[in-house]
Amino acid sequence: MYVKKFFFVLLLVINYVFLANTILLSQSAIEVSLPDTSSYPDTLIKIPVYVGDVTGGSIYAIGIKISFDSKMLKAVGATTEGTLASLWGTPTFNSDSTTAVIGIAGTTVLTESGKLIKIILRVIGSPGDTTKIHFEEFIFNEGSPAARTKDGILRVEEKAKNPELFVSPTVLDFGAAKDTMRFSISN
Repeated sequence: MYVKKFFFVLLLVINYVFLANTILLSQSAIEVSLPDTSSYPDTLIKIPVYVGDVTGGSIYAIGIKISFDSKMLKAVGATTEGTLASLWGTPTFNSDSTTAVIGIAGTTVLTESGKLIKIILRVIGSPGDTTKIHFEEFIFNEGSPAARTKDGILRVEEKAKNPELFVSPTVLDFGAAKDTMRFSISN
């Protein structure tokens, strides 16, 4: 009887410790997100990867693997220009038809929050198409600190047609009779 109670209490304690650890880890994980955005067919876009405050995380390296619909997007590269990782130089990049893998490391620790890196994609979809850009994997250093990811969505929009301008009348007079300004508009 006491053995059953002992194991029951032990099981409760283990569950409590596991739950508390899970809560603490999820609270200390750094938010990493891709934005919802839109673009036009046959354009290159730079999708930023945003991070929450990384100050104090001792982050010297990142690894990213994203997936997407190959009928809508083609991954062509990555850049650190204008990002938190700009001092780290050029990221390594590899892709196939549905995924892109990016890695980068540096000797300076990352600080602050904002754009971490930009993923360069070619939009090949048609107007009305939508795809999720999904984090298959995201890792800081060798797994610490933890990352909490949020996927993004890309919508393909139709390009606006060039507006046509019609002006009537084609001659406009401004001013008093002796100081008249005349403008003519023609094709």
